[in-house]
Amino acid sequence: MKRRSENFEKVYTECSNYKLDDFDLDSAVVVKPKKKLRKTYPLSLRIHKANIIEAKLIGLAKGIPYQTLLKSYIKEGLENDKRLVASKI
Repeated sequence: MKRRSENFEKVYTECSNYKLDDFDLDSAVVVKPKKKLRKTYPLSLRIHKANIIEAKLIGLAKGIPYQTLLKSYIKEGLENDKRLVASKI
């Protein structure tokens, strides 16, 4: 089991903006997050078979799995829409 000071030092090294003297270690409390956020989230979509075949062919040509290709398309679309919405505000 890690001691509080070991956990604090790990967090401290990740947050180099702070100085060790800025914190009172005697009153420090370790708090665990309730739930960790996943990097990815499983999702089910209904997509036309022709689109899946196209994605597989494009992925094969690019040398990447089609699921990765579809994720990149979704990410690009979201970023484009986010810019459009931000420009209208």
